[in-house]
Amino acid sequence: MEEFDYQADNSELADSMGQINHRQSTYDVLQAVRSRIVFPKNRNVAISYVRPLLNDTTLREHQYRMCLADTRLCENEDGIEDTYHFFFQCARYSDIRDKLKQEIQSIWTDSGKNGSPQWSVDLLLAPSTVTNFTKVQSRAILAATFEFIQHSGRQL
Repeated sequence: MEEFDYQADNSELADSMGQINHRQSTYDVLQAVRSRIVFPKNRNVAISYVRPLLNDTTLREHQYRMCLADTRLCENEDGIEDTYHFFFQCARYSDIRDKLKQEIQSIWTDSGKNGSPQWSVDLLLAPSTVTNFTKVQSRAILAATFEFIQHSGRQL
């Protein structure tokens, strides 16, 4: 039996620690959901909803981290294509993003809250973790998120 002497350098150790941190953040979000999740009937949208929760998407930042893409930049070259960029920054989705934000702002206002919500990926994927929304409000936010994913045409 041949033995191998392998020593991890600091960057490999940091990468492995990053993976541990990603797993922990996923666990935190999934623990906080606490209620039965209603998935859309469209299977591709359902999968595209779950993949960001698991921090395993086809977005370039995730693919780059797994050495499956040459760059982390969005095809529009307007930022690193991660989950936040997909939902909140990519110019390609500005029209459907406006509709998503309007729907969520309406839910926010109807719930008696002032101002605007703090826009985050957690708000879209696990609304009950961000603020004290009712189940109906959380499901409405998820429905708006599902619609955004479907109209984006992306399979995350």
